[in-house]
Amino acid sequence: MKNIIYFLITILVLNSCENDPNQNGVPTVLKGKVADDLRDLDIENYKIKLVKGWSCSSGVMGTYCTKEIATAYTDKNGYYEIKFDYKLDKGESYGLQEQYHGIPYEPEYKTNTTIVAGQVNTIDINAWKPITLKINLTVKNNNTTPLITGLNYQNHYTFGSENTYEKEIFKTIEIRTRPNSDITIDFWYNENYNSGNPIRHLKSFPYKTGLSDITELNYDIDCSKF
Repeated sequence: MKNIIYFLITILVLNSCENDPNQNGVPTVLKGKVADDLRDLDIENYKIKLVKGWSCSSGVMGTYCTKEIATAYTDKNGYYEIKFDYKLDKGESYGLQEQYHGIPYEPEYKTNTTIVAGQVNTIDINAWKPITLKINLTVKNNNTTPLITGLNYQNHYTFGSENTYEKEIFKTIEIRTRPNSDITIDFWYNENYNSGNPIRHLKSFPYKTGLSDITELNYDIDCSKF
């Protein structure tokens, strides 16, 4: 009798799995357009990589693992589309894995990046090519090193900064930034940096970037005056 009951339960479980429409995932679509809005250009052959991600270790310095689900490339008009079966286990999520990191494109997501099962999800991207500012820099009285140079767009130094340690020097530095945008060219040094209460001495110059790949500028910076 016990064997008969076990057999019936097994059949019910198997039938339940066979009839579950979500067993293999929910058909879902991800699509959108990629363009360089700053230059008014559609971007062809831009790589879009859909991944599934999850935390794969514990501790303070946890590791995040990803698995590629699908890859698509934009057409000549900048459009892409990915069709996939949406299926996540506990702790997993879907997302786009960025392929370029500023070389040659820097992405700005124009729409919500949340991907919802069973829907047509649209993620549009403004992918612009950075330009370079070539700065001819004359430094004087650099007594509290380093003097730091950065290109600030909306409170971010996206492409890093440049340090100068020499007290007196003429040098040329090149830093990338966002084209056709209002930025500030910042120079600063930190007084009492190791005291726990540092004082930032900052000199900023507002600047409107253009679309030229390289623009050359000249700055004389006397650190004793700020």
